[in-house]
Amino acid sequence: MATAPSIQLDEADTVRVTAADGRKVLASRKLLAARTSFFSQGATDELESFGGGDADAELAELTKVLAPGASAVLAELLEMLGAVSETQQQLPRAEAWAALFLKWGVLHVFAAAHLLGATEPLVAARCWVAEKDGCLEAAISSLNTEVDGGSLRIALDFGLDQKCGQKSLIHAAAACDAAAVVRILLEKRGDVLLDAETLVDLQNSCGQSPLHTCAINDSVEVAAILIGASANLEVPCSLEGDDIPCEADTEADPDAVGKPVRKWTPLHLAATHDSVGVAELLLGARANVAACVSGVQGSHTPLHEAAEANSTNVARLLAVAAAAAAVDSDAAAATMLMRLVGGGERTPTPCGGGLVLPLAMEVAAETPIDEDPDSVRWSRFLDPLNAKCGRNCATALHIAAENDAAGVVGVLLNAKADPSLTDDQGDTPLHCAMLYGAPSALNILLAQGAPTMIENSYGELALHHLAEFGLCEDGASSPVAVSEAMTRRHFLRSDKAREVLLAALRESGELAVALDHKAAASGGGTPLHAAARHNHPGAVHAVRLLAEARANTESRDAEDRTPLALAIRHHGAGSKVAATLREMGAKECTDARTEMSACSLQPTSEQPSMASGSACAAGPEEDPLAQALGGLVRPLRLPGPSLLVDGAPGAEEAMEDQGQGSDERPVGQTMIAGESSDRKVEGTMECEPEEQNDQKVVAMELCGSEQSGGSPELPVRAE
Repeated sequence: MATAPSIQLDEADTVRVTAADGRKVLASRKLLAARTSFFSQGATDELESFGGGDADAELAELTKVLAPGASAVLAELLEMLGAVSETQQQLPRAEAWAALFLKWGVLHVFAAAHLLGATEPLVAARCWVAEKDGCLEAAISSLNTEVDGGSLRIALDFGLDQKCGQKSLIHAAAACDAAAVVRILLEKRGDVLLDAETLVDLQNSCGQSPLHTCAINDSVEVAAILIGASANLEVPCSLEGDDIPCEADTEADPDAVGKPVRKWTPLHLAATHDSVGVAELLLGARANVAACVSGVQGSHTPLHEAAEANSTNVARLLAVAAAAAAVDSDAAAATMLMRLVGGGERTPTPCGGGLVLPLAMEVAAETPIDEDPDSVRWSRFLDPLNAKCGRNCATALHIAAENDAAGVVGVLLNAKADPSLTDDQGDTPLHCAMLYGAPSALNILLAQGAPTMIENSYGELALHHLAEFGLCEDGASSPVAVSEAMTRRHFLRSDKAREVLLAALRESGELAVALDHKAAASGGGTPLHAAARHNHPGAVHAVRLLAEARANTESRDAEDRTPLALAIRHHGAGSKVAATLREMGAKECTDARTEMSACSLQPTSEQPSMASGSACAAGPEEDPLAQALGGLVRPLRLPGPSLLVDGAPGAEEAMEDQGQGSDERPVGQTMIAGESSDRKVEGTMECEPEEQNDQKVVAMELCGSEQSGGSPELPVRAE
């Protein structure tokens, strides 16, 4: 670090000033002239009195224009700039300035430095507040606005915060709910750099306005001032860590590549942080309760955000407002369609069961939709309480169920949210609660009459999800070592959820029907078949519960396999689930096709014999793809009574048959627990182990033949 130069002082060059603590401060006039415009050679004649002797009288005249806090720091600031003492000369300048800011307050040092025209402390102050988190808020919180408001005005007018990308003075004041500071900042004064109209909606580098900051910190007093000053209630912002769209997501707007999507209104952030006071103010000012940026993947309404964050208090306010905002769907749809037809604009597009219309479509017919490329297009929901949005086109009730947000689930159901609505995979909130092992949410859904026998797009009931919540399928394939105690804690919640669902089905008299229900588009299996595909402790618990409830252990799926055959196929004859099924009375597999499937899981140095009649126990720890994914991998299977290898008799005929509309689903599923609330990702193509290349090639060819043959495609479970 650079230090002040050592100089020889004479009496004529020394300025003496009495500091606030009573000691005499010495400074070099030559250094002051070099470092400040006030003491430069072009200064007025009145400054000659500073050439020697005491300067207290002259300094008193000078400080009349400063606030008391800034006046108190002036003497020590002169000492720093004059650097007479060897101690002052040897201190690193950045550390010395930081010590001065902490002692006297950065606002006051900045104001005094501005009066002297001292560039060095002005730059140091700007860098310090930009680099030190919380220092601007601390300075504002400790400011006595009744007597030191002048220092704040100087800081605003001359850019103390100009290097702060994320937080300006008004953002800092909003963060600590400093209402008196905000009133000073929004004063209508003469010719200033930032007037009140600009400040009230001033955005940082993420697009956050002061009102966003109030929503995050529940700063009610400042929020009331901003709303009274006509702050924009609907301006969207991004948050640190938000996803940045890639080129494929931004074909319509190439300039959006590399920029975080702005989709959070102040009401969204109030919901996320459960800021009840600010949420109440925003709703009272008629903020859009169903605000959702159109065309942005993952964009939600504030009610969805409250559900995900388990913000029960704000959810209660939002649910009431959303229910009140619901309109007659038929009448509203007819009115909207008339406007669209009259304006020659696009037709509305459905999302799930609700009509979604961009708010921009309500403008006059002569105004082009794309007139302003920076304008935000909003979705409009005829029923905001049951609005479907996000990656899975889910309602807020789905999101609350996934996150086991029992309080929010209760609030939504009390507001008459519909528990029978489905997302884009056909799952109801009950499916989601079971999928994520959410017993508290499940209890409330069942207590308030949520339907238990609705099928999703794959024909699955909620009971089919009994074993979906899990860690990796086997400890050996887990990318992270998991202790036994941690595993028990992980499954404790889902164990309770399984027991709750079975008890509810038993009480309603639907258990027997649910146990025998076969999911047409998911291999034609029963809930016991679905549980047998997994091998984690939750799956073992699920299999035991289902068997004790008298599930048929010999039931056959669409491929004529029992649950035990499935368990052997996926995890080997010695797997935990297979052992549990045998314990619960399942008969040993004698089907040659099942044995060959089990053998296909066993890596060997050469192709297994197709006539082999012995089953092989193979676990996912032997499958490199399973190890990479950290979950269950279901290899591709070929239709027909036996596996085909490349060049085997009948292979070509099978390929032709496959093109004629076979319903065999070629792609399996991979389930990895611990995903975010956007739980379902695109289906993953799964392969045989490396040693089975020949079968894999034929399987992929058959899959392609099916698609090109025009046969109806069944949904593929994407988890």
